[in-house]
Amino acid sequence: MDHKQFFTEDQNTTPLVIAESFINPNAGGLSSPEDALSSARMILAMELGKDPQLRQLARERFRTGAVISVKPTEKGAHEIDDQHPYAVSLAYLLCSPNSHRAIA
Repeated sequence: MDHKQFFTEDQNTTPLVIAESFINPNAGGLSSPEDALSSARMILAMELGKDPQLRQLARERFRTGAVISVKPTEKGAHEIDDQHPYAVSLAYLLCSPNSHRAIA
C-alpha cells in the first residue's frame, strides 16, 4: 500500500485578515471577522461531529487519557463530612485517571 503525503502551505496572513474577505454587512450576513471565524468553527465542529470514526476515536482518547479533578466549594467543604456518601470517593479527587472510574 503506497501512501502519499500532502502538505499544506502555510498562509502568510492571520485568520482574521482572511476572514475579512467573507464580511458583507450589506447582504445581511456576517458583520465582523470574529463572527466569520466563530461561524467557521461552528460549521467545522458540526461536520466533525458527524464522523463516526472521529467520534469513536475521541471517546476512546477520553476514556483512556482523561484526568478528573474535583475540589469542593466552600459550602461543600463544610457539608461533606465523614458520613456523607461522596466523602471518600469525590471530596478531594485530584488528578485521578478516568480509567479508575471513581464516578460510577
